[in-house]
Amino acid sequence: MSARISELEDAAEQARSRAAKLEKERNRLQVEIHEVVTELEEVIALLHILLLKSQVVVVVVVYVDLYSALS
Repeated sequence: MSARISELEDAAEQARSRAAKLEKERNRLQVEIHEVVTELEEVIALLHILLLKSQVVVVVVVYVDLYSALS
């Protein structure tokens, strides 16, 4: 009986140890996900800026073309 109790205590300790390792890994992954999401948000913001700049260039080019055609 005491041998079985000892086995179960060892198994419980191993389970606690594994749970602690998994929790640590989960926390590390959450930090990594947060960093990736932050980078993605920065890239999206840059893309919006580039898109706005390209739209301005298109408007200017069209305006210049129209002005040249009317002159």
